[in-house]
Amino acid sequence: WIQTCALPISVAAAHRKPQSRHGSHRRGAPLICEIGPRDAAGGQVTYIKRNALREGDKIKGHTVSRAEFTAQATHLLESAQKELFDEAKARLDSALAVREQAALDFERISKLVKDGAATVSDRDGVQARQRVSVAAVVEAETMLAHSRVIAPFDGVITRKFADMGDLATPGRPLVDERQNS
Repeated sequence: WIQTCALPISVAAAHRKPQSRHGSHRRGAPLICEIGPRDAAGGQVTYIKRNALREGDKIKGHTVSRAEFTAQATHLLESAQKELFDEAKARLDSALAVREQAALDFERISKLVKDGAATVSDRDGVQARQRVSVAAVVEAETMLAHSRVIAPFDGVITRKFADMGDLATPGRPLVDERQNS
């Protein structure tokens, strides 16, 4: 029945330790499905959405019928992508606000140093925080840019170089594609 879902899948070995299997949630697989012997016999699937996991959380799967999972899978993947994008956008917005405040603090402390009301050491500390805030914005912008892979044209994927969960790196193609005529 997996072939009838029309979704890309990756199969993990069942003999792995649970903690190593669940570690993959944080490495890129947006939707983890488990189909054990009882699931197969009962016609059900247990799944976990990666973006719902936070450090220290207990992992709780959702068990649904095969038909329900097949009907929901595309929506689950789309909602996971949207939630990951929204989270990256929120991080960027936060980093931008911190950078703006750091710039104001630096401007303020520079005037105080000039007036003799603050020390150069005070200004250096504020300047260091300002540099950190600029780096945080760059990191957040990069994470936001990497949260989506969008083709620049309509076409057909002719070859795949990466699997779900693999690390996408700059300069390494994910797919070969052919543009529709």
